[in-house]
Amino acid sequence: MSTLIPGKDRLDGWKAISDHLGWHVRTVMRWEQHRGLPIHRVPGGQRHAVFAFRQELDDWLKDGHFGNKELFETPEYLPNGIPFPHSTSAIPETETTSPIATTASSQSSPHIRGRINRRMVIWIAVCFVSVLLGGFALRSLMFPATVHFTDVVQLTNDGAYKDGLVTDGRTLYFGERQQSRIVLASLSVEGGPIRTIPTPFVQAAPTDLSLNGAKLLAFVWEGIESERALWIVPVAGGLPQKVGDVRCHAAAWSPDGRRIAFAAQNAIYLTDDNGTSIQQIQAFSETPEFLAWSPDGLRLRFSLRKKTSPTFSIWELSFSDQAATQVTSLVPLHVEIRNFSANSMTFDASGGSFLAGGDSENERIYFLRKFIEPWSSRFDTLATNAKVRHVYSLALDYASRRVFAIAGSAGLQKSMETERSDLLLFNVKSGEFRPFFPGIFARDLDFSRDGKSIAYVRAPDQSLWISRSDGSGARQIPFSATYLELPRWSADGKWLAFMAQLPDQPWHIFIVPVGGGKPREASAGTDNQGAPTWSPDGKWIVYGNVECQEEDTCAIHKLELATGRTYTIPGSEGLGTARWSPNGRFIGAINPVLHEIQVFDVTTETWRKLADGINGNDLSWSPDSQYLYASRPAGDQPEILRVSLQNAKLETVVDLRSFTAETGHINTWFALAPDGSIIFLREINGNEIYSLSYSER
Repeated sequence: MSTLIPGKDRLDGWKAISDHLGWHVRTVMRWEQHRGLPIHRVPGGQRHAVFAFRQELDDWLKDGHFGNKELFETPEYLPNGIPFPHSTSAIPETETTSPIATTASSQSSPHIRGRINRRMVIWIAVCFVSVLLGGFALRSLMFPATVHFTDVVQLTNDGAYKDGLVTDGRTLYFGERQQSRIVLASLSVEGGPIRTIPTPFVQAAPTDLSLNGAKLLAFVWEGIESERALWIVPVAGGLPQKVGDVRCHAAAWSPDGRRIAFAAQNAIYLTDDNGTSIQQIQAFSETPEFLAWSPDGLRLRFSLRKKTSPTFSIWELSFSDQAATQVTSLVPLHVEIRNFSANSMTFDASGGSFLAGGDSENERIYFLRKFIEPWSSRFDTLATNAKVRHVYSLALDYASRRVFAIAGSAGLQKSMETERSDLLLFNVKSGEFRPFFPGIFARDLDFSRDGKSIAYVRAPDQSLWISRSDGSGARQIPFSATYLELPRWSADGKWLAFMAQLPDQPWHIFIVPVGGGKPREASAGTDNQGAPTWSPDGKWIVYGNVECQEEDTCAIHKLELATGRTYTIPGSEGLGTARWSPNGRFIGAINPVLHEIQVFDVTTETWRKLADGINGNDLSWSPDSQYLYASRPAGDQPEILRVSLQNAKLETVVDLRSFTAETGHINTWFALAPDGSIIFLREINGNEIYSLSYSER
């Protein structure tokens, strides 16, 4: 029997002994019984204290009294070496010598700290996580998720222009052009007759539908305003309700129907149904569009449109609760789509969204879905198989797995029917209409001051052309641009100015010598510059901003060609469509929100209102600078009219009702010929509604 030697070399109790060895208590006890582990006991009574000496234990270990197999043979461990789960209660310092009592005690309170065991557990865990991550990655690479359109059914065939599309899964609601108005209409999701919803509005289109399908949230406007009034319209008929004084370009009901999110200028707001309480949620440096709520009302998905290019990024706001009073996060979904063309974005029950985008040659409907990997916050943009082209709007019925689309045509081939336009000339003296430039897909004509030449844009390829006034001797001015519009002659007929947009650039004014030469940018500004008109001496150009209403940056500017500098005309904020009079004394402009014609006196530098009720966006001066011509293409009496600069008297020049009763509509552009005839454009750009069944793979 060994002598009892108290001190640091002695270990009292099974717990202290197992801690020293780094093994489970039950394992240490078995080593004492079967391997001769040097354990000592203090005799006396039914309970005996155990102790051991550090040096003896260390010597026993060095002598190799156990092998690696012991680890896997002890019942405290599973066959793969992972510790068997036991209670974590503490082990008492005094242990019983009874094997049965000792086993019960150790099962109720194990304490495993062995270095070898910990390393093995960590190694197994790392391997397991690595295999899991690898499996997810391999699945994503080898079996990427897809959304595939399996069938397409054309639901309408009337050739009328349609805008805005919402559905409750039973009925489709949309805006449709009828004569010179855009009215609210409905259609069964299976097709059939189109029903008109009576309203007093000149132009209206839905943007959302209440949860019970009884009310439409609709945009209402008269002319070219992009920030539009918001109304609630009962689908079964009844008195519409205006949502306060809200003017916006995107809006959506919250899923519970209590609040409306809307985008106005460069911010997102929340309001109640009557528009009395308005709260700004988030402001941006770019324009938010295409709002869509998640089904739980805790997220709001939207796009941001870049100022300088037709590129959109997708973002998501998260709220703390369904009251949506506090934003908890604002995150990008790492998605950018060029030429994002749909004016709505869906949000299905799985958290995905359908949206449309792509250039005219590579247009697709996309499905936006979160990556399958749980550790990733990114979203994947899945391009679906092309079934329709020229998409205007989308609506989703998740229950029936159908996407509804307003589109120009079905299939991969372009539908030229949906893009045709005709130039018509109205002879004011004889009262007769006749085609002008038949067979030439031309627009934006402008006559030289002597009336001998015409500049125009050929629509299919956005190319700039010059010809004689009868169309003969046509030649192209080489220039490549994404879009090109409204060429204008200088007074001496030696120069042309026009507005154009290059890839990823704002609209800018370019000038080119008619006799030959390369077009050059007239200004180095960063604003979106609209149609140019020349000063009589050819030293200045005046223009109004375009695509400026959302950001509230519209104004009229003078551009000095010698220096490229621009100057804002005082008091012109909110105005657009600037036209300099031939005598140089006046500048005409339009207020697109108030539908007014304003005239600036260059000599006195003062503005005055000349007329109101103008919902077009073009102006032309008479050669003697005594009249301004304007258009009113929308409403019960579409017309081109003129207003006297002297007494502000309005006169109808062309009654357009007979043309708006036919297929197509009258464009807001028009031109004044040298003999006083009016040239205008009738566009046939109808579209149809399609049902697209889809499946996820």
